[in-house]
Amino acid sequence: MISTRTHWGAVSAIAGMAVALSVVAAPTASARVEPVAPAPSAEDLVSATNAMLDGFVWSKALTTGPDNDSQYTTGFTNPPGGQDPLPACVYGAGPGSTSVEVPDTGAVGFSAGSGFLTQDVYQYGSEELAKRAWQKLSRGIGDHCSGTWSRDGASTTLTRTRLAAIAGGERGWAVATKAASYVRYSALHRVGDAIQMVSYSRESGRLGAAVPTALNALARRLAARWTDRATAANRQGPLLTGAQMAMLTTADIPTTLPVTSPTQGGWSGFSANEPGSEFFTCASQANLPPGTWTMSSSRGGLGDVYSGPGEIDQTINTYQTDDAAALAWRRLRRAVLGCNDPTPARISQTRSVRRISSGVSALSFSGVPGVWSRELDTYPGSEGTCSTNSGTVVPCPDFSTKAYTIYLLLGSDIQALTYYTTRDAVGEIPLDQLAVNVLAEQLAHRWNTTMQVQDEG
Repeated sequence: MISTRTHWGAVSAIAGMAVALSVVAAPTASARVEPVAPAPSAEDLVSATNAMLDGFVWSKALTTGPDNDSQYTTGFTNPPGGQDPLPACVYGAGPGSTSVEVPDTGAVGFSAGSGFLTQDVYQYGSEELAKRAWQKLSRGIGDHCSGTWSRDGASTTLTRTRLAAIAGGERGWAVATKAASYVRYSALHRVGDAIQMVSYSRESGRLGAAVPTALNALARRLAARWTDRATAANRQGPLLTGAQMAMLTTADIPTTLPVTSPTQGGWSGFSANEPGSEFFTCASQANLPPGTWTMSSSRGGLGDVYSGPGEIDQTINTYQTDDAAALAWRRLRRAVLGCNDPTPARISQTRSVRRISSGVSALSFSGVPGVWSRELDTYPGSEGTCSTNSGTVVPCPDFSTKAYTIYLLLGSDIQALTYYTTRDAVGEIPLDQLAVNVLAEQLAHRWNTTMQVQDEG
């Protein structure tokens, strides 16, 4: 999977605010900071995804089935896998179950998925670091990814076998998971400065006999592509390549819009999904036309409702024609402008408050005014208790969140840019909307210019 972070695209700032205080604990000043890897350059992202799993039918054994999802997704997330990285195996039963995962410290997490297939590549800063991570992972698989566990009358069986080395690395591992209604088979290898895990998973009572051989062959082929990625011809096409070159990068972010840095544990990511999805706006039930592709790039935040200094998300939905985009724009515009609350609630120190407003922007693009929405949510800690990631119950802190999103029509595409920030108190939060608008306009021009060059090329 690419990521399960509650964030991708402009949905993050708004969807994340709905997380209940009973399960979220905002970080405190004394919380340990876990640095993550910085975002890869646009050029490195292009070469990585160009080498990875695509929508091509690799083998009928890996694609046959009535529940095969046709969606294709690719990109990166730091930390790798987001909040829910795909494990090599999960062993044990009930609340005591434990997972063996690819070590993610300092790694960039590239991932691609199509149907039953997922390829995850954890790239480290050097081959030596990858070797150390592989040794730890290999020990974990050898020690734990085997056996049968039962819970409530249902059993899960894990088996692991050694695979031949590929790309000059050590011998790999194959791990099979078989449950009553779920199967997964993964091939794991070290490939130079990276660890690759290629997985087949589906809801089924049995693993097809041809799946292991077909997936092992796919893993070898993808490893070879990864090894040769720097010199490979472009096979992913101009739209995806152009999006990766044109969208939000760390260097674009002005000092007036501070975001959580990688050394502070700040996340980053890029995702491309085909078919695309609808924009998640302040009008959550708007049922907007989905894009043919949805592209998102984000910097900052901590993967949950608490963003630290801040988070910026750019999302672009592409459409087949200008007319299709114009139709989607009219419906989005109407939905966003319907979010304006004429009687905003007063801020309270004892209960949560949400304020939503929207309007037509002074910023126009190609003669079409944008629309904006703004949301403030306050969370008094006295409302309840919170639990940490380890399950410890702690008093909830006071905190507030604020998000501002500007939407622009870009010919046959629509862009949303969101800046999202939090503070450790209940109250208003200053937010420089003009700086967000300036950045949105810069990114919109770069998108159109880059896509024109890609089309002409």
